[in-house]
Amino acid sequence: MLLAAAMLGLASCTQATVEPPPPTRTPDPLYVQAAPTKEVVWVGSEAGSQGEQPSSVSPGSDSPPAEPASTPVPAPEKCVLVVVQYGVKVRSGPGIANAEVARLEANEELPFLEENPNGDWFRIQHPDVTSGQAWVAGTYTGTELTRKVDCSP
Repeated sequence: MLLAAAMLGLASCTQATVEPPPPTRTPDPLYVQAAPTKEVVWVGSEAGSQGEQPSSVSPGSDSPPAEPASTPVPAPEKCVLVVVQYGVKVRSGPGIANAEVARLEANEELPFLEENPNGDWFRIQHPDVTSGQAWVAGTYTGTELTRKVDCSP
């Protein structure tokens, strides 16, 4: 009995304290633009993604970000856009806030007309869209959706 009381006393003296893990911070979205091809890849959460990309500022620069070109870049002759993923949405304008007007199948090839100033949305000629406003994204959350091919300079 005395032994049991001594063990109970020792057990109460050696309580282990568990410290909570340090708080974690959710990383900010990261935008990467490759200079030679104008491909823009967005890496991060989907929140707030409207197909818009931030302007770049040189480290240590006090000047405001450069404004993107105000006019779309026309496509060279004989440029085709190939759909890489199944179910790619065609929208009425560049950005996910615009209305969906059609969907594309994987391996479809459509005439490429121009890209937006950021180079991440492409206007295509789609047989079901007569308004001429048929836009598809090049990538979404880092996944390639479409690819330009046979583009002669």
